[in-house]
Amino acid sequence: MRQIPIALTILVLIFVVTIASVAATTVNRLSICNNEGYAGDVLNIPITLEGTSGERIGHWRTLYKTVEGDSATANITNWIELNPENYTLKAGEEKEFSIRISLPKDAKPGLY
Repeated sequence: MRQIPIALTILVLIFVVTIASVAATTVNRLSICNNEGYAGDVLNIPITLEGTSGERIGHWRTLYKTVEGDSATANITNWIELNPENYTLKAGEEKEFSIRISLPKDAKPGLY
């Protein structure tokens, strides 16, 4: 019976140490809405990120979360490029980033 509290203590320590070691500047969600383009177009959307804590190293990653009712065309992550992908941001510093959305030449009209 004594083994269970010891195992739980070890798990809690691993969890706490892991969380403490991954602190970073975080953008939980970036929504790019109401942009229009045609097949073959490239949309360049500038954004600014401001550091609000100590110096952080970060990178962008695009991902798609399937939502019930989405069509097969809903995942357009392979159309999106963020530059620069890797960055260092100091407290109070602002950095300009570019979101580039390249619409395929064979993209059909519709909402994506």
